[in-house]
Amino acid sequence: MRSMGTNMGDIKNISKADNSFLYMIKGIACILVIFIHCLFPGTVGKDIQAMSRFAVLFFFVVSGRYILRNLPSGTKASIIRSRMAAKIGHVFVITLLLTLLYNAYSFVVATTSGFGIQDLISQKYNPHELFLLLMFNSGKILYDYTYDIDHLWYLYAVLYVYILIFIFAPYAKKWSGFLTFFFTGMLFFAQLLQLYYPIRPFDISIRTWYMVRNWLLEGIPFIMAGVWLDSAINDKRDTRVAELVRKLVGACSQSKNARRNRVILHAFLILGIAMSVLEYRRFGEMTVYVGSVVTICAIMFLGEAYGQTEAISIKPAYLCHLGKELSASVYYFHIMIISIISRTLYRLEGNQLYAWLKPVIAVCVSILVAELIFYIKKRVSRRK
Repeated sequence: MRSMGTNMGDIKNISKADNSFLYMIKGIACILVIFIHCLFPGTVGKDIQAMSRFAVLFFFVVSGRYILRNLPSGTKASIIRSRMAAKIGHVFVITLLLTLLYNAYSFVVATTSGFGIQDLISQKYNPHELFLLLMFNSGKILYDYTYDIDHLWYLYAVLYVYILIFIFAPYAKKWSGFLTFFFTGMLFFAQLLQLYYPIRPFDISIRTWYMVRNWLLEGIPFIMAGVWLDSAINDKRDTRVAELVRKLVGACSQSKNARRNRVILHAFLILGIAMSVLEYRRFGEMTVYVGSVVTICAIMFLGEAYGQTEAISIKPAYLCHLGKELSASVYYFHIMIISIISRTLYRLEGNQLYAWLKPVIAVCVSILVAELIFYIKKRVSRRK
């Protein structure tokens, strides 16, 4: 395509703060994560869950895209490690506090429901559950009968990958392409095993969700995909694939046919979502669909293109606010909120109207809680 030709020297190093498109997607993604964990009834709920599977992958890729920004290949390891140490400390504190908070919530529920503290302790805190936490970022330390979803695995996966980047700082960008390709391949190979040859590594069925959904098979490939994208765009990485990506971004931001090319990328985004639904209907529930990867690629390329031009005709202000200031809190607390809603309105379980309204209620309450947290943080920062 001749229209893809452009001067790659014009590609700018855009910060995340300048990219309203990515904040819009973050706002949408945090809502879709709730729909993954709090389903609408019937096939509609399962279809929405399938099309939403790209959301967590998106958060991984975006974190990788900006984690080493302005640190080009060849940067001293000490400089990279200095940045990563700060990031690791930040993620560690958040992960620890949320783990303690959710465990405290479990004890409060156990106390009020008559389950028994001793039984809860014996179920949650033992060598096997610690092994699951450290190896697979799961286990009953992160979930139990009070809230049966271990969503904090994401933070543990991010923490693990950040630590690996710290250790292998001189090679993080250099190896990022290989790590993305290799571990994405391993992820889909593991999912094929889930479908057709369910082996039992560590005497645990590979069909168990956390055997695939963990720091190794999901965290590494998608965070490193973001690192590779940063290297391809900003370091002018000297490979054919990186050159193709730069040409694609240029074609969607600076060429005469930029608008048409962005429409094509939007079409691929929709295609990826549709593929995810079709894959679910054909193969059943999976951690990552091929369509999820197609969706992520389209979103990230659009993010790069819109970041160069800010050519978005409609920028919903609240959606950008949701993505920029609220999405993290929505993710952190939505599981507890879903649990509280379920326990408060348990008498409505089985009611069809309530089944349709429950995910919407969970979204609204999660956003309200996130707004409250944002307001408190803002007031505190002003006083300082």
